[in-house]
Amino acid sequence: MTNFKYKKIINICIILFILIGIMGVYLNKTMYNKLVVIEDKEQVLQYSSNSIPVKIDFYSKRRGKVTISSSNILKEFWSIVDSMPRSKNFYNSKIENSSNEITGTIYYLDGKKGTLYLNNNLRINDIYYGGDDSSAYTNRLRNYINNIFCTPSVLSELINDKNKITIVDIDNNTKKCGSNDKTLIKNKVMELQKITDNKKLEKAISDKGNLNYHIRIYREDLVTTPDNSSEYEKNSYDIISIDIYENDYVVIRDYGDEIVNSFYMQGNLNDLCNNLFNQ
Repeated sequence: MTNFKYKKIINICIILFILIGIMGVYLNKTMYNKLVVIEDKEQVLQYSSNSIPVKIDFYSKRRGKVTISSSNILKEFWSIVDSMPRSKNFYNSKIENSSNEITGTIYYLDGKKGTLYLNNNLRINDIYYGGDDSSAYTNRLRNYINNIFCTPSVLSELINDKNKITIVDIDNNTKKCGSNDKTLIKNKVMELQKITDNKKLEKAISDKGNLNYHIRIYREDLVTTPDNSSEYEKNSYDIISIDIYENDYVVIRDYGDEIVNSFYMQGNLNDLCNNLFNQ
């Protein structure tokens, strides 16, 4: 009798194992060997492409236009924007016009465009970033964009017949540049190489040597008159200084910015300044 009970229990266990095996095979075929289609796939892709910028055109009244399309620069730019608080007073947020304002057009992966406006606050499309206590965020973003603007090509465009250009030597003697002088300076500035590598920048700071000349660009400050027309106010200048050191290093400083940063470049402007100053 006892043997019969054990046999019965063993048979039940075998039947259970067989059933579990059959269920496992069935679930494997139905769940893992079946193509699953996500119904909202296109919505996900559309949302993704809407949020991915592939190019940004920046425009500054004081510097002109510059375009960025490098994925690394775009990623870093967007990382700074994402770190900024959104304005709580969305509908009361105001951005005042000034010569330091930066506007932009954002091009997205799906072909759509967005707008950017930076002054005391940041606005991208209909979203405001910043607020009353967020100057540190906007200054960080502005400095990053100013660094993008500080290139030999953008700098050379400011050396034109409209802007006053002077060369100042170490004894504070000044030479006012004419049209031909400006052309020579512009061509040389185009040959400069911006220093972005940290090790090269450290070397430039320590090894630049003595200051020999300043090339000063006096850009007249664009103001808006009460009738909303734009004109240049006399005797109101933005000064960009190109400081030229003996060991073929150049430091760019824009004194029109609230925070004056130094941007290092490499190239020989000493010979040109010496020739122009002593001709």
